Amino acid sequence: MREKRYVVLDLFIIHAITDSNLDLFSKTVAVLRLIIDKCYTIILTNTLKSEYNKRMKELEREIKMKKRGVDINIALFKFLKRILTDGSKVEEVEEPSKEIPGEVNIPGDDLPIVRAALSRPTITTIVITTDRKDLVDNEALINYLKRENPRALIIHIDDYTKLDP
Repeated sequence: MREKRYVVLDLFIIHAITDSNLDLFSKTVAVLRLIIDKCYTIILTNTLKSEYNKRMKELEREIKMKKRGVDINIALFKFLKRILTDGSKVEEVEEPSKEIPGEVNIPGDDLPIVRAALSRPTITTIVITTDRKDLVDNEALINYLKRENPRALIIHIDDYTKLDP
C-alpha cells in the first residue's frame, strides 16, 4: 500500500482566483488537479483553515455583490471550495506546540504554513508556495525542517510537477 501523500498550500491559491496572471492561474489549476488525481491530502491547522475560510467568505461576498473592479474567476473559486470542503481531500491537524526559533526568520503570515508542515513530523509533506525569498530559498528554514521533519519539502509553484512522481 502506498503511503498517504500530504500538501500544505500557501495562500497563493486565493490570489490566483482574483489575479489576472494567467501563468499563476494555470499552475494553480494544475496543482489542484494533481491533488485530486494523485490522491494528495491537504493539511490544514485551525489557523490555516480559519484564514482560508475568511478569505473564501470575502470572495463569496464579492461574488454575490458583483463588485465592480474585482475580477474573480468563479470556476476556480468553486473548484477550490469543493476541494476544501471534501473530507477525503482535507485533513485537519493540531498545530505543533513547539515554537519556531527566531533565527529561522519566517514572516508572520507564512508561519501557519510552516507550522502545518511541521504538524506531522513522520510523514512526507510538501509545501507549495509562490514565495521564493522567505520560504523556498530560506536556508535557515530548510535546515530547521530537515531537523524537525526530514520528510517535509518546500517547492515553488513553478516546480509543481514534482507532485507527479
